[in-house]
Amino acid sequence: MAEKLPVRAYDVRVNWVGDTMVLVRGMEAYELDDVGRDIWDKCDGESMFEDVAAAVAQEYAVAYETALADAKDFVRALRKSGLVT
Repeated sequence: MAEKLPVRAYDVRVNWVGDTMVLVRGMEAYELDDVGRDIWDKCDGESMFEDVAAAVAQEYAVAYETALADAKDFVRALRKSGLVT
């Protein structure tokens, strides 16, 4: 069954340190790599995990199944940190 990505939390600030995206929520900061940034950008409540995984798989030359599992793990970590709802 198709599953949508969650929505970014309203209280997360996005800062840039050089080419690195840093998410800030309260006193916590989270650095994102390129793949994390690509997934974060799609956390809009409308994008589908399957579509994001396909794009990541193509962009970074990894297996679709790996990209899908990694995207779901990453979003679980975002949710646990309160960065998405």
